[in-house]
Amino acid sequence: MSTNDLSRFFKEARNLDVHIGHSPLQAGASNGCFYFIPSRDLARVPKADCASCCISFLSILCRIVEDAYNNFGWSIDPQVRYTKQEFENPGMSIEDAEEDLGYPRGWTYVSGPWNEEVRWKLLRREAGIYRPQNLFDMYKDKEDVYKSSPDLFVSCYRDALGAEQAEDDWVTFGEDQIFA
Repeated sequence: MSTNDLSRFFKEARNLDVHIGHSPLQAGASNGCFYFIPSRDLARVPKADCASCCISFLSILCRIVEDAYNNFGWSIDPQVRYTKQEFENPGMSIEDAEEDLGYPRGWTYVSGPWNEEVRWKLLRREAGIYRPQNLFDMYKDKEDVYKSSPDLFVSCYRDALGAEQAEDDWVTFGEDQIFA
C-alpha cells in the first residue's frame, strides 16, 4: 500500500484528521460532489471527487483482504475454521473451539441425542457467517475509478489560483495557493 498514491493519500488524510483535526473534505460543488481541498499539511490531493476516490480505495482494500482470505481463509472464515477437521489437525478438541470463541469449555455439551457435529454447527452459527465474496465482486477492478472522475471543482480552483497541473491524476498547490 505504501507504493500506491491513493493509499498514501488516505493514510496522510486520516492522520491529519485524527492527530491535527483538519479534514481535507471541506467543500462541495454545484454538481453535488465533494472534493478534497489542499492544506499546508496536505498540498497534493486527487483531482477526482471524494466518492470516486473512496470507491477506488475500497477496491484496493478489498483486493488485499481477498488475497488474505484466499491465502488464510481457514483462519478468517468461521464457517471453515470451526470444524472438527480444523481443530483435530493440531490436536485440539471442540472444547478448545468453545474457549477460542470466548465460551467456557463444554458450553455446547448437552446430554442426549446431540452428537458432536451438532455442537460444531452451533459453534459456527455463534461465530457468525462471513461471506465476503459479494463485497469483493462489487469492488473488483474499481481501483482506477478516481482517474476517470470529473475534476470540476479542482480545475476551477486550479485555474483561479494557478496551481501546477501534474501529468497524472493529482494536483499540487503551492504554499501561497492553499486555504489556511
